Amino acid sequence: MERCLRVLPAPNRITLEPYQGLADPKDLPILAAAVLAECPWLVTFNVRHYQPGHSTLKVVTPGEFVMHARDALSQLGS
Repeated sequence: MERCLRVLPAPNRITLEPYQGLADPKDLPILAAAVLAECPWLVTFNVRHYQPGHSTLKVVTPGEFVMHARDALSQLGS
């Protein structure tokens, strides 16, 4: 697990400014932290709270993420 997950500090108010309007205000620190950490995925049951989102971050439900992971893994054997 330690190789797959990182705990990030909460972005400060100044850091959040460029991301205003990209997510629900309460969820904006999560979106900003994910973008700043260059995460390709944000997995959540609250996808609608991250709209319109950020172009570098794909916001998906856990089920969608599992499907993407399955597809990627199945192509490794090809």
